[in-house]
Amino acid sequence: MPTAHTLKPSLKAFPLLWVWLIMVCVIIANQTNMFAQCILFLFCVLPVWLIMLFATQGCSYRYQNNTITKLNHITGQRLTIKLDDVTHVTTQPLFFGGLLGCSHVIFTLKNGRKFKIKNIKLPNERK
Repeated sequence: MPTAHTLKPSLKAFPLLWVWLIMVCVIIANQTNMFAQCILFLFCVLPVWLIMLFATQGCSYRYQNNTITKLNHITGQRLTIKLDDVTHVTTQPLFFGGLLGCSHVIFTLKNGRKFKIKNIKLPNERK
């Protein structure tokens, strides 16, 4: 029985959110008022952290037996495609995440639908 390979979105796909978090943490560290620190954390840090958590841990892609299955861990929804139905594969690099090697992989199926694997770290190209 062949083993399954699992792929999850990468945190490196969100460099602007990391910059935002660093800037806000510096602002919070410079505050002397504890109430202001708590408010800044609740309204500026926590939502961004939750967005990155849901974006990276919310879904996974599994390759096994010539099929790719997308599993949404939040809703429990599964979407499966067979690689025999794929007619074209493209990559769409992210603007700032592309600098770190992250992109979307887009599979075009025979019926014209598109299946996207989003925010993944692609392997380095070896020349």
